[in-house]
Amino acid sequence: MSIAGSSVSLIKLLQRQYYETHGDLGGFTFRVFSTADFSGDITDYITMFLYRVDVDRTKRHYEMPRTTPQSPRRTSLALELRYLLTVWGTTAEREQEALAECMEILDQYALLSGELLDPDYNWEEGTEIKISLESLSNEDMLRLWDSLEPAYRLSVPYLVRTVLLRPLMRDEAPLVDTQTNVWTPALP
Repeated sequence: MSIAGSSVSLIKLLQRQYYETHGDLGGFTFRVFSTADFSGDITDYITMFLYRVDVDRTKRHYEMPRTTPQSPRRTSLALELRYLLTVWGTTAEREQEALAECMEILDQYALLSGELLDPDYNWEEGTEIKISLESLSNEDMLRLWDSLEPAYRLSVPYLVRTVLLRPLMRDEAPLVDTQTNVWTPALP
């Protein structure tokens, strides 16, 4: 389980499903972007940009199943990932059509699990990643784009949860059998 595994799973899902419709990907390249990628002339890309990582307040330290009944407890830090889906096309119409199609794909596959998760990453059995549209105010969206190199582009924010980090073993105090004897004096 990882942040990178979630990002790669998302972009591969979009690429695979878009390919089924357009065969040649419609001339687009699908990529996970970092801040360093926002430079120069960017055209014919569909990108997912991870712009924020938060702790999932509803789960925080997620209790993982033990690997064996005798093994120590395992917990994992539960995260929420916030992405921007952006289409970098040559015309407004092409961008809008591709963006709508990508949104339909993410709506149709709002729950990633099993073979939809990238096999190059280690996933715990039963891992599920939920994808939903995120609400981001115009001010926050513009502030985010102001911090990036190119001018504002039409983009859609997404929330991906719950992404679990590698489980940690939690030591527990050993079970102890104790016996307490209480002596009370006899009454005359």
